[in-house]
Amino acid sequence: MELSLPILEAHTLRPRRGLGRTRRTRSFTGCWTCRSRHLKCDEAKPECNRCIQLGTKCEGYAVRLSWSESRQLRGSKPTPSPECSKTTVGLSPQSPSHRGSSPLLSSSIRNSARSADTTSTFSDTSLPRNESGQAESADQDLFVFGDIAVATHIERFLDRQQTPPPSITHLDLFPIPSHQKRLIHHWVTYLSAKMLLTDGPENESRTLILPMALAGIMSSSRESNAEITIFHAVCACSAYNLFELSGGRAAGDQVLGLKHDQLALTHLRHCIGRHEDFNSRALTEAILICVTVDTISGAPQRWRIHMAGGIAYLKDLRARTRNVRNLSACIRYLVCYAILCDWDLPEDILDFLDTTEDTPNPFHGASLQFFRNLAAMNRLLAARRFPSEEELDRLELCLLLDFPQTDMAQRGIWDHRGFAEHHAAKAFYYASLVYFNRTVRRLPLETVHSLTESGVQALEAIETVGNAHLGCMTMWPALVIASEASSPDQQLRMSSWFITKRQLGLRSQQTFLEAMNTLWLKRAQSDEPSEIRWKDIIEEERYDVFRL
Repeated sequence: MELSLPILEAHTLRPRRGLGRTRRTRSFTGCWTCRSRHLKCDEAKPECNRCIQLGTKCEGYAVRLSWSESRQLRGSKPTPSPECSKTTVGLSPQSPSHRGSSPLLSSSIRNSARSADTTSTFSDTSLPRNESGQAESADQDLFVFGDIAVATHIERFLDRQQTPPPSITHLDLFPIPSHQKRLIHHWVTYLSAKMLLTDGPENESRTLILPMALAGIMSSSRESNAEITIFHAVCACSAYNLFELSGGRAAGDQVLGLKHDQLALTHLRHCIGRHEDFNSRALTEAILICVTVDTISGAPQRWRIHMAGGIAYLKDLRARTRNVRNLSACIRYLVCYAILCDWDLPEDILDFLDTTEDTPNPFHGASLQFFRNLAAMNRLLAARRFPSEEELDRLELCLLLDFPQTDMAQRGIWDHRGFAEHHAAKAFYYASLVYFNRTVRRLPLETVHSLTESGVQALEAIETVGNAHLGCMTMWPALVIASEASSPDQQLRMSSWFITKRQLGLRSQQTFLEAMNTLWLKRAQSDEPSEIRWKDIIEEERYDVFRL
């Protein structure tokens, strides 16, 4: 680096004394062009006559400074501090935060310049050389400025030049950021709205996920955190969704999805493995959105790996936490996901549902009481003994009384969102009764026909209210109702419902439709159709996708 300073008058400069002089055979106080050519300069200003006569450009007489990696200024012997190794003395790339002082200081501050804090040095390459190629002594061409203000100005200027460059972020490493921009744009304008039944200003896919993703790409590229996991998972979701919307023709989007998917998994494993900041909302959201990636891509069985890691995370968090009410809502979302997937949860994990909130987002239509009831049914199924009739009757009575309520009448607001969520709540209600009678009580298929019909009507009402503009609801009630559809009419209507949802670009919707067709075909070919259970079909490897 070269620093040009204005020429100071002779009376403001004085040579440094006390250092041994070497005999000079030629003057080197002329212009820099003559110095580099080892010629005698007549020192005419602004350009010397010799340069004019030779037709060369005169580089002038300004002071030139340059930094040295490791050499010290000749004639001075600074003593490095004990905590500084030899490699850290000088402006070294290995120590970018170590700031030095300019050696051009007035005599009043010269002692501090020679202290251990003075790590900046001049390079002898900036010094003029004699005929033998040896650099001249520093005291012959370097002068100490007598004006402290000038010296302070120079020191501050040089300190600014030493300011380390900003650290490289994840954003800086994107080779083609336009790809990521396109994926995030798709998330903002389409996918974030379609991942939920109804969209609104409180949609956490935008208000929560996007700020976390932004924090991830702006973090240091040397860091692996939950936020960068979220960013790559969002990109993977968008890429897979674009691939599905194209009908499988946009192979480039699938490749992008695979790349971001792999990066998200790598960062997620690293974050969970560190066991740091376990009460982190970002980490929980990272787990949830990685499961969402599997929902859109339709990757079978991989969601179980994420859920297993999520449940292990919840167990560790429960052991560390006393007051579960203070935890973020996304912790409850993870518990709800596990309940919908029939995951065997210990009792203390269900404590995370202990909250005063009525409706957990993003499960529009499903109350926390629904999840408590479903968890109770799953516990009965997991028990080794068959429950008594009294236990079953008590549970069924609670299910029947838990008819969904709505506050729309109290608020005086009846819009398409409110109607859609009310019909979704009824779908959950009828599906829970169908599930109880068929899966827990193991009643024949024809006994739930009327409940199934009510459930089909609720699902159809959602589409009627939304006019095909709504997003995707949680798939559990649709799967339960469709799996117990016994008449050809019910099966045809549910098949049409899945085809409509398939247009959202979620691969899992197509997988669910294929699973239902397989189930209906097996029942049609069986002498005992009631004994063909939907769980036996949907847990086959090819159909085992997440039921979001």
